Amino acid sequence: MTFSKVFGPSWVWLPGPGDEFIYTKVPGPAWLSAVANGTISGNPGPGDAGTTNSWVVRATDQLGACGEAVLLVYVANVNDPPRWTMATVTLPAAAAGAAYSASLAGFASDPDAVLGDKLTFSKTSGDSWIKISAAGEVSGTAPRRTGTAQATARARDKAGRYSSATIRIPVQ
Repeated sequence: MTFSKVFGPSWVWLPGPGDEFIYTKVPGPAWLSAVANGTISGNPGPGDAGTTNSWVVRATDQLGACGEAVLLVYVANVNDPPRWTMATVTLPAAAAGAAYSASLAGFASDPDAVLGDKLTFSKTSGDSWIKISAAGEVSGTAPRRTGTAQATARARDKAGRYSSATIRIPVQ
């Protein structure tokens, strides 16, 4: 999310004829900047979501007289979908005809995890022996034939946003 707003002299005090102002941010969040023409802008990070940020903007005229105002902005969370580390995840090899177990948990993450968002996993298609639990545990009994097994896994956040990746398991 990007925040941008331009403030003019009327928000500080009633300007005199020909007054021009230089605006500066005094204290405030590191993600926010103010430029001399009164434009404030910035890109808050996920950790700023759900917080109210306050800062002081100072307007100074050409004679050095100044006024300050405290400004507040609430940073709303914009839910981001989960992300996979790669589009195709190759898991450790399975032994033909044997029980198999691996985890997808390290291959997907949620940018909103700092807000308590948790992922759930599921299988949307693929080889019938491959099972994927909600926690991202992959299990099943590999077929007796060698080759590469494949499935499509979905990582979903609590708001319902999701992304998918292809899962490959060499069977040896």
